[in-house]
Amino acid sequence: MMENAAEMYGFLERVRQCYQLLRDDLSRKIFEVRLALDYAPSPANVSRIVALSEQQKWMDVLDERVPVIVRTTRQDPKKLVLYGTNVTGRAVASRLMEKGVEFYGFCGRRAAEFPNGLMGKPVIAPEFLFQHAEDFYVIISACESADELAGILRKNHFPQGQILFNFKPADVTDHQYFEFPDLFPRGTAFADGGCLNCRTSYLFADWCGGAYSKIFAFEPDPLSAAICEKNLSDRSIRDFHLIQAGLSDHIGEAAFKTGLYNCSHILAADAKEDDTVTVPITTVDHVVGEERVGFIKMDIEGAEFDALHGAGTVIVRDRPLLAISAYHRPGDMLAIMDDLRRLVPEYRFWLRHYSVGLADTVLYAAVD
Repeated sequence: MMENAAEMYGFLERVRQCYQLLRDDLSRKIFEVRLALDYAPSPANVSRIVALSEQQKWMDVLDERVPVIVRTTRQDPKKLVLYGTNVTGRAVASRLMEKGVEFYGFCGRRAAEFPNGLMGKPVIAPEFLFQHAEDFYVIISACESADELAGILRKNHFPQGQILFNFKPADVTDHQYFEFPDLFPRGTAFADGGCLNCRTSYLFADWCGGAYSKIFAFEPDPLSAAICEKNLSDRSIRDFHLIQAGLSDHIGEAAFKTGLYNCSHILAADAKEDDTVTVPITTVDHVVGEERVGFIKMDIEGAEFDALHGAGTVIVRDRPLLAISAYHRPGDMLAIMDDLRRLVPEYRFWLRHYSVGLADTVLYAAVD
């Protein structure tokens, strides 16, 4: 009994100390809701985190657009589909349902994965949409892929006048990880953990006006690394170093679940799954050496905690600005904050949430 009480008191003290290091009211609200989500990922708590999201304002824009959507679809009996089946597409669908907006269903490249539909609605393939374009209106319900989907519609001659809304919060997705430019020491290096398709590295270079020394971009997924190579051939970036390895707290190899694009991830040592490959893993400390690092971003599907340990020397030495995903596993937010405050007692924290679902809570740390 006493041991359990001591553990509880210790946990509450850790929560209190981390909470006191948060720098603004929004961060404190997100902290409270994220803790609640770790304990109870209920629809009510999801709604609470969405209400604090940077994308909430785009839901408000969608609300303002609803009367036009309703009027248009009533005047012309085309079927309304949501192009996008991910978390954003589902959130847009939920909002339309709340507003009483009738829509036919969804469209997505993974339509075959939904033989029974999604949210009680059918899911059609893009090919079907293009072949029957005269029968459909479209709402693009995606975030990072919104430009890509708009381009696919244009390429396949889908009438632009039949795109009723593009849920593309570019001002949100473009500044995810990049909130505090004054806290980045110009002329230092950027470590991009989980660069995926190089997009965040390009955004970083624009965000800091090119005032950096080097970019170290880490991408273990062979499929994503190939996309990086292709993108780099189309648009070069100065002093860019692509490291085709995952990040951890040691150097070696790991089983890796590939083919999931931004959800590909390192597997636990005893995990057995299809579509796995063996990839090298390394540490930030090993790769950057003596190069001064001013900014570390990590969005690596639950490997953040170990990877930060593998960056401990750099973090203590350079005290860089950090942007770390803190939502992949229950307890990540508190565990990462707790470790960082012990590593660099001068660190202060901010939290921001960027999606219309559970994902994309980012923890920022800096010595301000």
